[in-house]
Formats: sequence, C-alpha cells, structure tokens
Amino acid sequence: PPPPPPPPSGPPPPAGEEPPPRPYREPSTPAYEEEDVFEVAVMGEDGDVVGAMYAGEGLTSATLSEGAAGLDWAAEALLLTHEPLRRDMLEMQRVLTPQYFGDLPEVWRVNCFFRFFDGWCALVAQHQRVQVEVHHDWLAASCEGLPDGHRRELLEHAKEVETALLAISRMEPRILGEIAALHTALGGDDPWSEEAQLLRDTVDALFTKLRSYLTKQEELLPPLLREHWGTDRCAPDYVQRTLTAAAKAPRGGGAVKLLPWILHYLRKRDPSRARIFVAQLPRMQRIRLAMGGGGAYTTHLETLRAILGVDAPAGMRKPPSSAVAVAARTSQGDAVSAAAQEPDTAKREKARKQARMSAVLAAANSERHSQTNASESVREMAMSTTPLHNYGGDEFKWVNKFEAPKFDLWGKIGVEKPKTPRRM
Repeated sequence: PPPPPPPPSGPPPPAGEEPPPRPYREPSTPAYEEEDVFEVAVMGEDGDVVGAMYAGEGLTSATLSEGAAGLDWAAEALLLTHEPLRRDMLEMQRVLTPQYFGDLPEVWRVNCFFRFFDGWCALVAQHQRVQVEVHHDWLAASCEGLPDGHRRELLEHAKEVETALLAISRMEPRILGEIAALHTALGGDDPWSEEAQLLRDTVDALFTKLRSYLTKQEELLPPLLREHWGTDRCAPDYVQRTLTAAAKAPRGGGAVKLLPWILHYLRKRDPSRARIFVAQLPRMQRIRLAMGGGGAYTTHLETLRAILGVDAPAGMRKPPSSAVAVAARTSQGDAVSAAAQEPDTAKREKARKQARMSAVLAAANSERHSQTNASESVREMAMSTTPLHNYGGDEFKWVNKFEAPKFDLWGKIGVEKPKTPRRM
C-alpha cells in the first residue's frame, strides 16, 4: 500500500466540527475518451423522467465526490465496483433508446445487447458477493453503528436483483419472435415493437432501484469504516480479499471477471490510482495483466457499443428463420419453448437460473451466518445432539429423539414378516 498522505494544509476546522477525511491520494487527470462522455435520461422510482444523468469525467455518485480533499480509502473501496456498475447501466440505457436500438430493432442489435447483458449479469453476481463477504462480513460487521439486519438486507436485495436479471434475460427470444412475426405478417411495415419497449421499461426500473441502493451504501458505510479502521491507509489485504470473494460468485456462462472490469474504469477515472491498485495485486496477476490479460472487458464493451453504429459486428450469429422464431412463441405469447430456443440462449437462461437459486438460498440462510471459521461451524453442527426444531404431539416424539418411527409394514398389509429376506 502507498504511504499515508501528508496532513491537509489550511486552517483547522471550527470547534465542534469533525475535520474532513484525509485523502487516500490526490486525484489525477481523468483519461475518458469522447465515446465515454454522454447524457442519458434517468427515470425516478415512480416511473417519471427525473432528469438527465451525465456520464462525464467526474464521478456518477450522488453522494461521493472528489472535492478539494480527494477521496479516502473508505470511499474508494465502494467506488471500485459502484462506478463501473453505474457507468455500465448508463451505457445500456443509451443503446436502448429508439435513436440507436430502434422502435423495431434489427436482430443483430438485440443479439449484441443480450450478449453484453449476459456477461454483465456475471459481474453483478461478483459485485454482490464482494458486498456481503468483504464490505459487510469483514469491514463493517465489527463497526459500531451498523444497523441490525444489514446482512439480511444485502442478501434480500441480491435475490431481488437476480430475479429481475432472469426476467430480462428471457426477453431476447420473445423480442426475436415478435420481430420475425411482424416481418412475416406485415412485410416489415409496422415500425414499433411492444417487446422492445417492455425491455426498456424493465431495464429502467431495475437500474433505478440499483442506483438507489448503491447511494444508500455510500451514505452508510464510509463513515463507519473510517471510525473503525482509521483514515490513514486502506484496511490490510483489501484487494486480495475482494478478488477472492468475487471468484466464489456463480458466473454461469459469463466469461467476464471482476478485475478487468474494475481496471477498465479505474484507469479512465484515475490513472495514478489504477497504478497503485495494480501494485497491490499478487505477482502472477500483475504478469497476466502486463501480457494483455486485462483487455477482456474492453472487447466485451465493444459488443454493446456496436449498437451505436450501423453495421453488425463481425462474428455475430445469423438471425433465426421466421418459422423457428414464430414457432418458439406459445399461444399466450409470454413464454418460449426451451426446445425452440437457440442453444446459447438456453445456456444463458440456465446460468441465470443457477445464479438466482444461489441468491435465494443465501437470503434464506442469512440468519445462520457466523463469524467463526466455516470448518468449526460444520464441526459444531455435527456434534450437536439438540434438534433444530421441536415438534409437538405424541406422534412426533420420535423426531425429537432422533429415533426411527415404529411402523409395522407387514402388519399393515396383512402378511407375516418373513424370517429371512427374499432375494430379488
């Protein structure tokens, strides 16, 4: 980790006021390119347009800002994943506007969006794993002032997000089926796709909820972390713990990993901070990055930004035939037969189902979390002789005693029990 910065210069704060947090380091000049700076209309929680969100050279956070004193490590710890999340959401909302996506989108534009969205879902799962295991379990759990049930709230939020991601990922075959049906029945004269508009509305609603939750975490955690861990330097092993937690997340079919994603946006936002971050990585990871292993996310983002152009990118799969796409739709028009889906679409839905099931189980077991070692917890459960549940009534006494029920099978069927077992 870098040495602690010098104390801030200037007059001391007035009596009774806390001094501003010491900056982790002075910010450097951003390296954003022209295509990284744009503006998108943002929806409020009530579904109305609340204004425009600007993806510029500053932070997209509504709470944290560089300011004159810069950002300390507690703020940077959250921004490592929060900033990439918000910028990706703005990128997706930009390409989904009718100006680029179209009222009746072309097939390759739909394919480009959902190919990117599949990898982004894997990144969201890794981010949520870091939120629980690093931000809460390691950094904030021992802090005074943390609200009760914060961990359960994190896991419930992760479950709701995974459910929404699964619903969005299922829209691709429905949109393709609607496009094929319109071109077959109307010769392409209908300029509007109902499913494409539903995709925009669903994505806007999810992203509004995500932004609100990220802002809530940025208001709650940094003051607690500064008070408990100090303001001079980052908590030890933060970078490695973050990467270890992300590696445990169910990535499914998405091949995008957390480290290239973080570095892509950190190098644009603050190049000198990115060099400090890379210096804290293990040696083998630094070697892989030096050999070009960190450019995976840049290629992934180019797939999404291809929608801004007029030509389909090389390597995109061919659109399905009208007969297959129309046959994939059921009579209700809301579900798609798994057999009629394209192979990669079915594979991606399976991955999203697995990620959602993992989030549901984690939320259901949130109260069983213990700060002790996992192996010690398993050993304690194995040695326990006390049942977790006590059932009432005489007929359930065998459950509480860990005894098998007395049940005369042979007497029930009216046959005398044989003295020796019969061979099949």
